[in-house]
Amino acid sequence: MGSDSSKVDKRALEYGGIYVNLDKQVYSPNDTVTGTINLNLIKPYPGSRLTLHLTGTEHARWVERYTTYSGGHRTGGRRRRKGRGRAGGMRHHRRAHHHTRVRKETLSTINQEVPIYTWGNNPGASIPAGQYSFPIAFRIPQGLPGSFFFQKDSIIAGISYVITGQLMPSDIKIPMLRHGREFVIREPLYQPVEQKQILLQKEIKTCCCCNKGTLNVRTHFEKNAYTPSEEAKIYVEIDNSTLGKSIDSLKFELIQHIRLQATGNVKTYDYPIASINLGSIKPNASLLKKQKFSSPKDKKVVYLIFTEKPKIKFKTLIQKSK
Repeated sequence: MGSDSSKVDKRALEYGGIYVNLDKQVYSPNDTVTGTINLNLIKPYPGSRLTLHLTGTEHARWVERYTTYSGGHRTGGRRRRKGRGRAGGMRHHRRAHHHTRVRKETLSTINQEVPIYTWGNNPGASIPAGQYSFPIAFRIPQGLPGSFFFQKDSIIAGISYVITGQLMPSDIKIPMLRHGREFVIREPLYQPVEQKQILLQKEIKTCCCCNKGTLNVRTHFEKNAYTPSEEAKIYVEIDNSTLGKSIDSLKFELIQHIRLQATGNVKTYDYPIASINLGSIKPNASLLKKQKFSSPKDKKVVYLIFTEKPKIKFKTLIQKSK
């Protein structure tokens, strides 16, 4: 299981192949990863050491656009004094120059190597042709960040983990047999899971900036944290008694706040990952609805956590009075 992340060296195919199989694809810190390394040699391989390599990488990349200006000075003639005639010379207009620059950085979250098997201690030894199978088991360290991936416009960010089986050659001229398998780490919740209530108040104004009243919205979530593919049930209570006008549409959006850092530069991005439309509300009325947010099923999306001031936005459209 897990996605294949290896680049095959065609020179290594003359010796055979190596394959890493995991019992499952999703793990948490302190879990034990289990699986099998299968080795198929069609002829003797000049090497003696089989290893398992665990790597974790986090990367961020985005494009910034900025503008510089040149010119805008006067050349030739004298500058005009107060009360005198027109100034001589020619004034040059400022020119705008548009540029782009790329911010990117890649860091390692973990880099560990585990020995699996050794065929003797002779430096010139060769592994006989045949089929081999080696069980693997290792524990994921605590404190690793969870797997994540985000791509929108020029923004690319992610945290990924790969486990690679490597058959090391005895001569650098001999191609290495290797195969990598990507897997997912789910970061645990570091806060207690509890119910969450949010009270929002929205002042409704017309195009003339006249205040028409206040719309009160009270929401209740069963939990303050959800995992990918889990449904977040939201209970919405809307009080329109002080407004006196119909609301044509009321929309809720769940916003994911992303903060990226690369080479000392920081970029933040708010991305809507789910939305619901509660429909219209009559004048001087109250409404109680039960809706569901379906959190994304992407295996690499991190947990959704409601903070003290969650970014839940709602829009109101006021029907014109006749």
